[in-house]
Amino acid sequence: GLVDRLEALSRRIGQQLPYRSSEAIIVILYTDRHFQEFTDSPSWAGGLFDGKIHVAAQRVLLASPEADAALAHEYAHALVHRIAGGHAPTWLDEGLALYFEGRAPSWSETILDRRDTELTPLHALHGSFLSLPPREATLAYAESVSAARALIHRYGWPRVQNLLETLAGPVEFHAAFETALQESYHAFEASWVAVQSHRSL
Repeated sequence: GLVDRLEALSRRIGQQLPYRSSEAIIVILYTDRHFQEFTDSPSWAGGLFDGKIHVAAQRVLLASPEADAALAHEYAHALVHRIAGGHAPTWLDEGLALYFEGRAPSWSETILDRRDTELTPLHALHGSFLSLPPREATLAYAESVSAARALIHRYGWPRVQNLLETLAGPVEFHAAFETALQESYHAFEASWVAVQSHRSL
């Protein structure tokens, strides 16, 4: 059932981001129509995390790769929220959720490599994406997962987890970044932008 699938997802994700809590994660299911109505989310959203996981039931009740991807995405939000105390910037939160969802690198690369794409600086992607128009939202999500992959590749999972734990301080992101990763946020962002620019030549 759904609970077994969630437990399997939590074990899989826990191999990279281990976290133990006695506190249950609450999942609320809606009909598709009621999901938009009750969560007041944009038409392109099918799940929402605000301390509880809210999902459109039709997306997740029947087991399928798409349903498990949607569950993994929202569960990752719940986990990042717990570890970072709700202080992770949106690009990191959404990037890790897309990573655990299993979004292929080619998805973000296709979007970022378009000739007319102008990258939004990561430090401008710290707030909610929910008010963005669909095209800008797609770019923000693509940048998020690309930068999250770069973060994991550059520093490794234990240090990424250390960054999330440091953010629970709470402490400003750039200070937490430097403390946990021994490099400035600006240096990481510049290296990520350089790779994107080089790849799209």
